[in-house]
Amino acid sequence: MIALSTSWRSKQCATGRELIALFRGLGFEAIEIEYRLNQVQLADVMRAVDVGDIRVVSVHNYVPFIRGEGTGPDGGDRFLLSALDEDERRVAVAKTTRSLRIAKDVGAEAVVLHLGTVPLKTAPGCLIDIVRKGSGDSAEADRLRRALKKERQLAGEAYAGQVLKSILDLQPVAADLDLRLGLENRYYYSQIPSPEELELFLSETDPGVVGYWHDVGHAEVNSLIGLRNHTDHLEKARGRLIGMHIHDMIGPDDHIAPGTGEFDFDTILPWWTPELLTVMELHSRVTEDDVVRGREFLEAKGLGRTGAWSA
Repeated sequence: MIALSTSWRSKQCATGRELIALFRGLGFEAIEIEYRLNQVQLADVMRAVDVGDIRVVSVHNYVPFIRGEGTGPDGGDRFLLSALDEDERRVAVAKTTRSLRIAKDVGAEAVVLHLGTVPLKTAPGCLIDIVRKGSGDSAEADRLRRALKKERQLAGEAYAGQVLKSILDLQPVAADLDLRLGLENRYYYSQIPSPEELELFLSETDPGVVGYWHDVGHAEVNSLIGLRNHTDHLEKARGRLIGMHIHDMIGPDDHIAPGTGEFDFDTILPWWTPELLTVMELHSRVTEDDVVRGREFLEAKGLGRTGAWSA
């Protein structure tokens, strides 16, 4: 079974009822709730869950979206579990706890976490732009790679320490609610976790509660720009993988329908198992036809077999 993230249409559907009707009409029986879903939409989704119209397999922190909450530019990063300021970090933990309780209420199995970022002088987006223009082999691209790696290594430890503290605060809450925490790899090189940070977080936490959530596009972008290999996080998380965000990409532009881009999905086949939570996470520009074709493409690859998830 393959779930579809509400990211695809949460901004286009005024109500959760409209959203669920659309997803069910395209043949999806399960969804991931994500951080763009507002309180009205969430209430509708919760009612749909209660009457058995839809299943929620995962919740992407922070839920729900409440206008004016937080300071980050992106819903999934509007509070920072990596904040050096303890008051800010505690607020992020509290808001994540809210997401966990909502996840329990809708019967989800896992909550996907953005862990924060390491501020760098060199902007990772500059390297992505150079690669997008076809100049990934240039001297400037090599200079940016060296600068990013050096800055990330020097500045990362303090922020990783705050993230670990946050995860350890959340771990007993998740355990009490019978939920798992999915630590997601990120698009930008400055964001947490690096493969080494992921290894640290997993080594210090309960395997029954904390695991790794692999975003296919994010991993491939970091490979494409020459900073990491696609499987670096997967290698560090052996035995701890709990879910995947699956989408395709053209160059460094991701979140398009599987099978419509350039990604070689054979890369993830050795890592995928029927027990994994498998979620298509798509941009709103993807058409309804391509959503359906994307699911069919993944099913033909042997991903997302029906009945793989626990009841």
